[in-house]
Amino acid sequence: MITSKISLTALDVAHHYDELDDFYRLAWGDHVHHGLWDNENDTRSVEDATLHLLQRLTSTLHLKSGDHLADIGCGYGASSRWLAQTHGLNITALTISEKQTAQARLEPPPSSGHIDYRVEDWLQNSLPDNSLHAAIAIESLAHMEDKALFFQQIHRTLKPGAHAALAVWTTADDLTRLESHLLQKVCEEGRLPGMGTLQEYQQLAASTGLLVTEAVDITPQVERTWWIITRRVLTGLFTNPHYLRFILNRAFRKRIFVLTLPRLLLAYRTGAMRYAIITLQKPH
Repeated sequence: MITSKISLTALDVAHHYDELDDFYRLAWGDHVHHGLWDNENDTRSVEDATLHLLQRLTSTLHLKSGDHLADIGCGYGASSRWLAQTHGLNITALTISEKQTAQARLEPPPSSGHIDYRVEDWLQNSLPDNSLHAAIAIESLAHMEDKALFFQQIHRTLKPGAHAALAVWTTADDLTRLESHLLQKVCEEGRLPGMGTLQEYQQLAASTGLLVTEAVDITPQVERTWWIITRRVLTGLFTNPHYLRFILNRAFRKRIFVLTLPRLLLAYRTGAMRYAIITLQKPH
């Protein structure tokens, strides 16, 4: 497990997303997560690719109209809105960012299903035991201070037989000293208390009694995301005054996040950083 050298709490993560709210919405749009391209010849846009990742992630959840799903670390709620609209779900969408929640509540509600947006920490969530038909967590596990408790809460809240699907940042199994240092800087600047390997996450899930029904590395299919975002940011600095004002008008502590982009590109290029889908089931 790679951990940040500085102590990071849920409050630090919340401040990170609140402070960088303008940047995230400019650079990423509604879906603040990776896209999925089937192969190198796939020409879909990053917006279509992010939806493609969501479809791939939820394809094994056996969703039915009226099901109760938790979106753990929901961002601006785009995934929740698509799932509610497409499947008629009742969704509890959790994030610790007040700005993200406020923005999500401004969006038109889906015509099918229902979404309850909450500013709430998943590790201390108020959902009843055995209350969820499904759960998703897209790139939020790395922001969790207590990884074991993350999985314990999934086990506690899922109904027997229900599934959870996770899209997770992971690390390579064998890191060099330089790669470890690189990922530690990514963790510090991105407010990630730590990142584990795919095997470590499977072991944590299994230790709570959850069954791992799928664990697949899809790094080659998502890596393109950061090249597109980096080009978008660089282009925006020269063409969009909002980017430039954001970079120039913030304290260096906040601006330093921009330096994370080349670090992430290098981490993916060297293979130090990976990306995986994990599907879990609570036993009947």
